[in-house]
Amino acid sequence: MTMPLPPEYDGPRTPRPEEWDSVIELMRSVFFKERGPWQLTMRPWPLAFRGDIRENTLAIYCQGEPVSAISRLERDILTRGHTLRLGFIGSVCTHTEHRGKGLASAVLAATLQRFRESGVDFMYISGTRPLYFGAGANWVGLEAHCALDGAALPGDPRVRTRQAGLDDIAALAELAGREGTRFLRHWEDWRLVLEHGHCSGFPCAIHLVERDRALVGYLVLRDIERDNLARVIELAGDRSCLLAALASLRPTLGERRLDLFAPHGDPIVDLLAVCGVGADIPKNRGTIKAVDPQRTLAKLAPYFRERRPDGGDRPLRLTSRNGAYTLTDGENELELADEAQLLWLLVGRPPDAPGELPQATGRLRDAVETCLPLSLPLPYINMI
Repeated sequence: MTMPLPPEYDGPRTPRPEEWDSVIELMRSVFFKERGPWQLTMRPWPLAFRGDIRENTLAIYCQGEPVSAISRLERDILTRGHTLRLGFIGSVCTHTEHRGKGLASAVLAATLQRFRESGVDFMYISGTRPLYFGAGANWVGLEAHCALDGAALPGDPRVRTRQAGLDDIAALAELAGREGTRFLRHWEDWRLVLEHGHCSGFPCAIHLVERDRALVGYLVLRDIERDNLARVIELAGDRSCLLAALASLRPTLGERRLDLFAPHGDPIVDLLAVCGVGADIPKNRGTIKAVDPQRTLAKLAPYFRERRPDGGDRPLRLTSRNGAYTLTDGENELELADEAQLLWLLVGRPPDAPGELPQATGRLRDAVETCLPLSLPLPYINMI
């Protein structure tokens, strides 16, 4: 439980319009003190410029000046056609003269409460500070990773690529809308990424894929200069055409290496396996928290019924006691020691996690092995 703030502090609360410039200056002074104005320094994180950013920021004030702040973003997502809600946090900062007083914990706790009230299922954090682990976030194995250097990717002379521009937002939204695992992304999200040419802290480009001049998909490539790497962080459309597009793009990358991230269970991983490309599950560089796992399991009841071999005639229930969790189908039980084990069961276990996840038995084992971990859309375009 967060301790009450000392009486000289006001908040956490939403900044008023006339206070917004001072909140921006606080964030700039903490994160980018030597890098110039806010509009320039935040370009790698373009969703910081969306129209509702002030309304989705909380700040704590001392003598009328902001001294701690946090921003958030919420988006609905689909996992294999079933709706969940993902929340992001960013720009968590405290003025140097006010640290060590629990202010960051207070704005984080208030944001988590907002997420609970608005039905957020998972909170994604780009950072890995002890503050986040203390709130229950943890490393996860969110995605499959495939290294494409030297891979014999199948080419197709009918497949071509071109870089997307602002006039292509409708086409991008339509292509994304055909995916069973995706963000229900706002038009503004696409616009900001295309305008600024960045996402999640790095330059990125969206490549439309055409076959015989018909749009069949897209690839989002992030340029990670420090690693001499081009990385696919989102894809949509005909997977065979996407592989052909990657084959045509690879010669344009120069000396940069090429790899790909994809959600759990994405068919492109199976196609790459046919090409001799293996997949591993890396530790995600950010952290994730399950906000209200009991509610999330209830939301996913149709998903489990659809995918379980037994038809889901026994609904799954999750209970908690003293920090431990029990997943049951009414016949068998799976005991999870703590919040981390529950998170890894739901989202994916990182490769260096201690120990092994406990194994379910009976029909519950079949349900877990068939339905989990969840296939979540990758967060990179919408990170703040």
